[in-house]
Amino acid sequence: MPFTAFHFGPGLLLKSGTPRWISITGFAAANVVVDCEVLFNDIRDHHPRHGLMHTIVVAGPIGLVSGMLAVWVVRRWFPRSVTDHPLMRGDLTLRAGAIGGLLGGATHPLLDGISRGGTHPFWPWTKVNPLLHTMPFWSVIVSCIAAGLLGYWILRMRTSAPVPR
Repeated sequence: MPFTAFHFGPGLLLKSGTPRWISITGFAAANVVVDCEVLFNDIRDHHPRHGLMHTIVVAGPIGLVSGMLAVWVVRRWFPRSVTDHPLMRGDLTLRAGAIGGLLGGATHPLLDGISRGGTHPFWPWTKVNPLLHTMPFWSVIVSCIAAGLLGYWILRMRTSAPVPR
């Protein structure tokens, strides 16, 4: 299924470690854009569903650009009340969008590579997928959810503490 939100969990955990440097907005946008390939291939009944956009070498740069674009769109079109929320602090800089997008794009093929046959995350270096079936599909989902919950908890703890000046 394209556009799985489970990919966002690791992004939230990464953001919680460095909230001013990683944008969850950029991370999420990168994951959605990379999965557009699967949607396109599903609609046209093309195989494999996970093609070149599901490689680190292609998904990373696509994520970088889509992360920056997503941050720009949110800053331009959404009201200040949304962008000034404590959990969004540091999320909407172009630098954070670029880093979040790059990480989102690069991690997407790795997560899909664990449980999806036909995915070649390390192309052009190799078509072998050493990640395939290293974990059951359900444990990838549980791990992503756990990462998201832990990341959210850490982020909430960090934003509720007074910020040193």
